[in-house]
Amino acid sequence: MDRLLKELFEKSPFKWLLLDWTFGANRIYSQEEIDKIKTSRSFEREFCLKFKGLEGNVFSQLAIDNCQKISYDPDQMIYGCKISVGLDPSFGSSKYGVVVTRFVNGRIEVLEAEEYDRPEFQQMLDKIWDIKQKVRDHINIVL
Repeated sequence: MDRLLKELFEKSPFKWLLLDWTFGANRIYSQEEIDKIKTSRSFEREFCLKFKGLEGNVFSQLAIDNCQKISYDPDQMIYGCKISVGLDPSFGSSKYGVVVTRFVNGRIEVLEAEEYDRPEFQQMLDKIWDIKQKVRDHINIVL
């Protein structure tokens, strides 16, 4: 939605009306419904037209908060655990992503998560080689 709203209105194939919650107050939303939805974490995004991209809809905020409570040291080498390296080469307008995780103690731990704006191919090869060198003697690599 944010990208759509940044397009020039005259050049966009879409036309839109920006109507926040006040337009529907006491028309399509009762005061009780408005009071209830104002307590939602998504109120600003969904009802006030503030598309900030700060929160998604795949994982609940509670699940994310619970995961952040788990402490671990991503720099600590754990011998014999499995590691996974995920790459998103950004063949479009998105950023190139690199995520390194390990499976240990029945859970997946993030060791590294980086994004790059239109990197050179060799830069990413060097990055992946550096990751391999860092973990090669300690972890079984799963491709």
